[in-house]
Amino acid sequence: MTEAVHIETGERQTRRRGTLYTLRARCEQAMAWTLRHERVVLPGVLVLALALRVLYMALFVGLDSPPTYDGRRYDYFAVHILAGEGYRTEFGPTASKPPLYPFFIAAVYRLFGPGNFVAVRLLQALIDSLSCILLFFLGKALKSASVGLLAAVGAAFYPLSIYMSALLYPETLFLFLLTACLLVSVKVARVGRCWAAGVCGILFGLSTLARPNTIVFLPFILVFPFFLQSRPQRAWRLVAVFLLAMVLTILPWSIRNYLVFREFVPLTTEGGGVFWADNHPLAEGGTVIPGRETWQGDDPPDRLWSGWSELGEPESSRRFFRAGLQWIRSHPIDFLALLPGKLGRLWSPASFTTHSQRRAGPLTTLLWIPYLPFLLLVAAGIVGSLGRWREWFLMYGLILSTNLTALVFAGGTRYLVPMSPALLVFCALGLSTVFLIVNGTFLGDDVRSPTPPA
Repeated sequence: MTEAVHIETGERQTRRRGTLYTLRARCEQAMAWTLRHERVVLPGVLVLALALRVLYMALFVGLDSPPTYDGRRYDYFAVHILAGEGYRTEFGPTASKPPLYPFFIAAVYRLFGPGNFVAVRLLQALIDSLSCILLFFLGKALKSASVGLLAAVGAAFYPLSIYMSALLYPETLFLFLLTACLLVSVKVARVGRCWAAGVCGILFGLSTLARPNTIVFLPFILVFPFFLQSRPQRAWRLVAVFLLAMVLTILPWSIRNYLVFREFVPLTTEGGGVFWADNHPLAEGGTVIPGRETWQGDDPPDRLWSGWSELGEPESSRRFFRAGLQWIRSHPIDFLALLPGKLGRLWSPASFTTHSQRRAGPLTTLLWIPYLPFLLLVAAGIVGSLGRWREWFLMYGLILSTNLTALVFAGGTRYLVPMSPALLVFCALGLSTVFLIVNGTFLGDDVRSPTPPA
């Protein structure tokens, strides 16, 4: 009886090993075929990503639906730019938002007509799909073509990218520019070409003109060439060219701001207002909209984010900053209590940045089902990259700078966008790491069929 049980148990184990071998073999064969037909697969990923985004827009948002929340402000800027009235709000010339995205919308309106939200959304869907292709080359440059392919496919299905591409927000354009900058940075740090460092500086400058908090990532991208260049003199040369190109890209906007406000405003005048709104007793880790109900003091701002009409935007920004800093100094324990909420909002798959009538619906809780395994794979990828930390330094810096920004300001799912390239590539590396543990080789690194089990 016992011998029969042992025989049956052995047969089951053999069948399980055979099934596992078959699954592993098919995975490797599929990956090997995919990598051999890269020129066919990448356009397929592009079409898949584009189809998913357009389908989401058509079914859940409406291709021609009007913008909401901050999207209305960007649309307002674009309409007035197109009318030749300059970059302004209803209160006058402004620098409350960085200029790149409003000028992007204005260019689309110039080509397809003012208020053509269909054209804006379709173009954003295409741009976001191209970001998936850039992720392929980024993953390939950092590790292998298989990691790049997994990152690209993951990006095609990435819910945050699909969601943001339907909004008139700068995140989609910013993500494309940032991913391109990361890809060029890796190439620059390895080959040491000055012209490529200049291209990287331009891309970083454009990214900053789309989202000013990109500047927090600057120290990491400046240090990176020193890790991969054998000669410090060449690294210094690359950094100098990068900085020159970045400054020249941002400079026209800074000059415009000086001519308007008669003082130096390099990027925006909204930084102080955002800092106060994020460090406030009502913030709870998110952002409080400035106004009479939230100011909690004398002389509340009468122009919301633009501050006080008698002060102007730059001085209003400084007043907001002083008020936020004073609250932190007076309530250090309350400020520290905000930090977990800020990080919680940042890493949540469905949290809004401001206190408003918007609330995540009950169906959004389903996002946690794929999101938790995604985070586990990201963690596995980070652990798997530590042996080559110099080459992965930019990805660490992207995650760290995004979290530091959230700690200083506020959290929210939308603010996760800057580190999305790192998360997706680390997730792909995590999948390969898991495959390495199970199969003894990284997925796609060895195109030969595994040895069948005995």
